Amino acid sequence: MTCEVLGTVIGILVHALCLTASSSFDFLDPCIGTNSTLMPTYPPEERDPVELAYLLSAGTLSILFFICCMFVTIGTSERKDDALDSKKEQEEFCRSLKDVFTHGPYILLLLCFLCVSLSLQIVQGNLALYLLHALHYDNYQIALALLLVSTLLCLPLWQMVMNRIGKKRTLGIGMIIEIPILGSLYFVQSNPIAVYSLSIISGAAISVAYLCPWSMIPDVIDDFTVKTGTRKEAIFYSFYVFFTKLAVGVTLGASALVLELVGYESGACEQPESVAMALRILVSAAPVGFLLIGLLFLWFYPITELRRSETRTKLEDMRERKRSSYVLSSSSSLLAKSPVAFGKEADSNNVERTPSSVKFMISEEYDENDSTI
Repeated sequence: MTCEVLGTVIGILVHALCLTASSSFDFLDPCIGTNSTLMPTYPPEERDPVELAYLLSAGTLSILFFICCMFVTIGTSERKDDALDSKKEQEEFCRSLKDVFTHGPYILLLLCFLCVSLSLQIVQGNLALYLLHALHYDNYQIALALLLVSTLLCLPLWQMVMNRIGKKRTLGIGMIIEIPILGSLYFVQSNPIAVYSLSIISGAAISVAYLCPWSMIPDVIDDFTVKTGTRKEAIFYSFYVFFTKLAVGVTLGASALVLELVGYESGACEQPESVAMALRILVSAAPVGFLLIGLLFLWFYPITELRRSETRTKLEDMRERKRSSYVLSSSSSLLAKSPVAFGKEADSNNVERTPSSVKFMISEEYDENDSTI
């Protein structure tokens, strides 16, 4: 989770450095120092410096992404769980998909995370426009940087809270804290102190949404393993990531539609007042509604700390039984291969291959008193 947030921060820093290195600061906001209501355009033979900066940023981040993928691919190995049923692990995909999506705790957790993702993505997707056109605050990059740094620094704090009171309660507390913060964005005015303060506090609450999902899904998988004897991590994690990306697409599409309906003009330096009002609603009322729905799903989520402890105990028992059965089957196979033929003459070659743990003194005429184990 820390690496995910750190990667976001590094990506923003790389992007900002590419923008500032490509040209002067003037093109970062072309509306500054002009009387026109539209951003300046460039002739076809002259490349837009912003476009060049974005190409440089995309290429740099692509290389970093490739390097990270290679580290993960080469540096990790898969470990087999002794509690798994090897026969059930080979089930067809449709049957596995049905088993996963009929597991109640996973559905509730997935719906909760979907609501949290919708709330966060709709704020992140419109925050820059909100600061620029609703608050008329030009230095919005500083507010975004403060939000991300606060998110990164608060992860260890929430980790300690989670270890003390449990994952479900920690996620609920973070969502409850975020509700009044997002609600206040509707009323805040263009005050740098207020903007920076809300960015820091909001980042502290948002860090819960980065921390809890990746630590709560393994609990659902363990509960699923106890009930079915299989894990299906690939399905569990892939659909979580899918719904997270779905939230990004839905929020961006819905935001673009709303802004178009209220008269937003892309590239214009000045926007009508209806756009400012729509942006206030998008970053306040909409995410608060999604968080309230997510809290409802979280309330019915059944895996508490007590159930987690019971699940861990059951998994250990399953692993011990699997290991014991494996040892017994290995011993039985070893004994079955030993060249013992009571009442018959033993082959001298087979006697040499008899394991040292099982030795027999076999005479030509078998006598019970002559055998020694």
